[in-house]
Amino acid sequence: RKTRNIIREKMSGIMEKEGLSRLIIFLEILDILASSAEVKYLSSKNFVNTFNARDTDRINTVYKFLMQNFKQDIHLDEIAAIAHLAPTAFCRFFRQHTGKTFSSFLNELRVRHAGELLHNHEKSITQISYECGYHNPANFNKFFREITGMTPSAYRKKYSA
Repeated sequence: RKTRNIIREKMSGIMEKEGLSRLIIFLEILDILASSAEVKYLSSKNFVNTFNARDTDRINTVYKFLMQNFKQDIHLDEIAAIAHLAPTAFCRFFRQHTGKTFSSFLNELRVRHAGELLHNHEKSITQISYECGYHNPANFNKFFREITGMTPSAYRKKYSA
């Protein structure tokens, strides 16, 4: 509790600072957290990391491909082949390493990009939906609302003001 109160105080003052002063406070917070005796383990002490270098390389290859190609159609067979896995094995692998299904991860990636594009009023919401890889604006609106909690037009209105 003592650490929490100290961190709360520092966090409340960080927004009043600028530049290097803000960075120094942030580093102080990290130092306090690192040296605190008030520790709560997120896993058991017997936890063994089962991920290996091959899995790490595989997931990094998948991430890189997705970051470069999320605007295009990406079929499960295609992404599974990139990971050198069968589609069902890929789905299991992807969920194990990301905590998300492949389709939900892809939708979050697309919606995040759409959010950036919505700050600019040069393109219509329909144009943005196609640019983000959606072929149907209704699907875009549905996934955007599921992920952000608001429609694209409400998002644009809220964050462009």
